[in-house]
Amino acid sequence: MYNFLNKHGQTLAFGLGLVIILIFIINGFPKASALESQLGMALSETKAEDRVGMNFFNFGLYASIALIAVAALAMLIFGVVQIATNFKSSIKGVVAFAALIVLFFVLKSTASGDATGSLVGAIDKFKDSGAIFTANTLKGISAGILTAGVLILAAAVSFVYSEVSGFFK
Repeated sequence: MYNFLNKHGQTLAFGLGLVIILIFIINGFPKASALESQLGMALSETKAEDRVGMNFFNFGLYASIALIAVAALAMLIFGVVQIATNFKSSIKGVVAFAALIVLFFVLKSTASGDATGSLVGAIDKFKDSGAIFTANTLKGISAGILTAGVLILAAAVSFVYSEVSGFFK
């Protein structure tokens, strides 16, 4: 299976994407153009509440969501299989992932649960729709943002290091 996917995986993925796009075009665009001619205006000119019953684009949305779910599931399955079959070469990745999880929880435990800065405006927008933000939720948001910042900084440092070390070789 691995050798087959290694050899033909990109072609299969491209073909599947092409088939889904063709189904989406065949299903959606004739209905959209017929509706536009019936309305006498472009769909972009209609109000959002008038477009509620226009569900001919749903296939494209559902297919995209399904493909993302399949890709995420395949990533997890192949990752676990790789770790199980070749643990010695996977140990660096496992340690790095564990360090990332530890970093997130350290940052979450040190974060304050207060809404500050631009986060207040974003929270107000979500509170209008009935969302509830606890101190623990705000700590998780802060930890996620800080973890992403640390990863961006680490990527930049490793990029500069590899370029500088490659220059002196």
